[in-house]
Amino acid sequence: MEIRDAQNKIAALFGEMTHPRLGSFTALVEEVGEIADQVMKIEIYDEKKDTHELAGEMADVLVSLCELANVYGIDLSEAFDEKIADLAPRAEEWKKKLVGILREKRLRLD
Repeated sequence: MEIRDAQNKIAALFGEMTHPRLGSFTALVEEVGEIADQVMKIEIYDEKKDTHELAGEMADVLVSLCELANVYGIDLSEAFDEKIADLAPRAEEWKKKLVGILREKRLRLD
């Protein structure tokens, strides 16, 4: 699914139930916190092995992000493309500097 399609689905689903701007932002932050809770349960507390609930929380973040973009009139597809174009030249430099370091950290921490 395209990002723009996701935004349109959220707009159609919520319609007049869309939060005010501040509420949309707060809902997004709340959902990010729920991702943190799921990651803690998986990575720190060993309470879970399955990532099904984590996936659901990530989807909630996407829904909240789409709603927030909608209430501010932001086309996330366009914003994403612009951001990738901005990051591309810097990513090449980051790769030269960070690939080895990050590989080592993933081996140690994952």
